[in-house]
Order: sequence, then structure tokens, then C-alpha cells
Amino acid sequence: MHAAAASHLLIDVKGRRFPAGPPTKPRAVWECWSTSDDLEALDYWRRLFGPGYQSLLLFLYDIDAAVRLPDDVEDLWCFAAAAIYYGRSLPMTISLHQRVRSQRWKTVSLPANVYRRLVQPFSHFVQQAEPAVEDFYYDVAADAAPFLNDTINKGSRESSGFGSTMNRLKLGVDLASLELPLRKGLQEAARMSATGVQLQAIGDLSPRRLSQTGRREFRHLLQTFNLDCAALVCPFRHGLDVAEGLMERIDILTQALTLSFDLGARVVVVQAGHLPEGEETPAARLLNESLLTLGRQGDRTGTTLALESGLDSGTALATYLNRFETAGLGVCYDPGNMVVNGLRPL
Repeated sequence: MHAAAASHLLIDVKGRRFPAGPPTKPRAVWECWSTSDDLEALDYWRRLFGPGYQSLLLFLYDIDAAVRLPDDVEDLWCFAAAAIYYGRSLPMTISLHQRVRSQRWKTVSLPANVYRRLVQPFSHFVQQAEPAVEDFYYDVAADAAPFLNDTINKGSRESSGFGSTMNRLKLGVDLASLELPLRKGLQEAARMSATGVQLQAIGDLSPRRLSQTGRREFRHLLQTFNLDCAALVCPFRHGLDVAEGLMERIDILTQALTLSFDLGARVVVVQAGHLPEGEETPAARLLNESLLTLGRQGDRTGTTLALESGLDSGTALATYLNRFETAGLGVCYDPGNMVVNGLRPL
């Protein structure tokens, strides 16, 4: 849905009744359950549409004729002069609070107090001055790190005049740097108020080992910690300019690009090796052909192979990549790595 105020919304409509339950035993409960598959699908489409889109659960309640609502309540719709529908919307910030409703039917719900705190009238999202650009992780960062956001906002207002633009900064953690088992590492990243994690595509997260079911389950695990998969990393002993084992590395990267799409990151980071000094050297030909192959794979899958900076200057890296006619190649800008290798990051 494209609203007048430039809000781009992806909406899953859920029909419910109020009161809930059978007519003989009505319950004054605003039911807000959904299947976990529906939540995953809604998040998948948000990622597929990209920045600028927000996903919503819109609950439409069929209000019993005996129920009297306040006159000033928002978002009431009458149909055929009889049925009255009451619209309430949830942004996709709910994964941190959701509780399992039924293991058998794979449904989840929110505690009543959480639902009352998070729910908003549907018109709130349609009429907002600007869309909730990117995704719900901004909301989590703003709640969990107010001091950081206040500092960022102040700096952005003073330096650029863009007001609150910088409060949409996303903070991620390289999970390998925590040196913890996977689940404990995710828990620690969430405790640090990170909004995303960079993961190594090895071991249990190897694209050759992680099945489609495993990928869905891992995305659900990320959602329980309110984390995003920011990028996958393929740590190789050799770069893409070394003939030994090159086809194996290309095959792993090809599968990792598909895995990155399935996990929502769409980015795979690799240390490709030093940029070639001459065009006709064996290393230069290997690197060129490897990147062209992987760049085209990125075009097909809607993903990006990001070359880690640090071995060469940013200018040299940008100039080199401009020769490839593909949108599937990019740069993982690592200023720390550049400093370690004696390069100026700015």
C-alpha cells in the first residue's frame, strides 16, 4: 500500500471477533495471534521490497452489536450499515515479545499488556509524515540506547541540519569477535543493543549444511533476539587470485550468496586478495574471472559480494570494481583493517 504521505506498507490483514470465543461463552479479549509462518512471510516480503517499506499486521475486529465503543475511538468502519469493524495495527517490532500460543498449530501471540502498549490505529501508519524507512530495528535501537541516539541526533543537527536523520543508524556486531557459542553470542549481541550481526558461513551455518528448514528456523531464532543478519563472511585461507582450490572457493561463495538472500542479509564478505598490478599476470586473470562469475551470480540472486577493504586503498578498489558491468559486486568498508595495513581510511 502506497499512502499519501509516502508511507510504503506491506500489510497482512487478520480478521478477528470481539468479544472472542463462541457466542455462548464470549470473552472480552482482543485476540492478536498469528501463525509464525505468516510472520516469517511478511518479514521476507519486507526484505524483498527493500528500504522504505514497513510491514504491518492489521487486525480487523468484527464488533458485536451489543458492544459500545467510545465515540472518539479511531478507525471504525461500518459495512452494509450493520457490521462494524475496528482496525488496530502492529508494526513488526513484536518478535521480541511474542509467546507461543500453540506448538501444534505453530501460532504465536502477545501478552495483553504488551499488545495494549504496542498497538496503533491503522491511520497512524497511513498518515505519518514520513515512512518508517528500513525496518523495525531502528525502533529497538532508539528504545535500548537513548543516550547514543541523543548524541547522534545532536551531532547530526549541528553538522548537517537533517534533524533526526542519523537516529536511523544501524549498529551491528561481528559475532565471531565475541568468541561465544552461536546462541549465547546472539543473546549477548541483543543485550548490547545491536540491531544486526555479521555471521561466518562455516560450521552449522555453512551453506552446504544448512537446509531450507534450518534456514527458516535460524531466521526465527534471529527474530527471537530482535536481530538482523547484516552479512555473511566466508573466511578463506587464500584469496580469489590463487589457483589452488579456487573452484571450491567459488562454489562456496556461490552457495553463500544464495544463503545470504535466504537469511535476509543479501551480502557476503570476502577477502579477495591484493588488486593485480598488471592485467596479464596469472593472478590478475584469476581474480578478474572469479569476480565476474560471482558478480553475475549476485545479479541473478539479488545479492552482493563485498570485497573487504584494507589490502588496497579505497580509491584503487573503487577504480578496479568500476570495470565490471555488474551490480553484484561491492565493498565492505573496514577502516580498522585499513589502518592496520598502513592506509588512510578517510
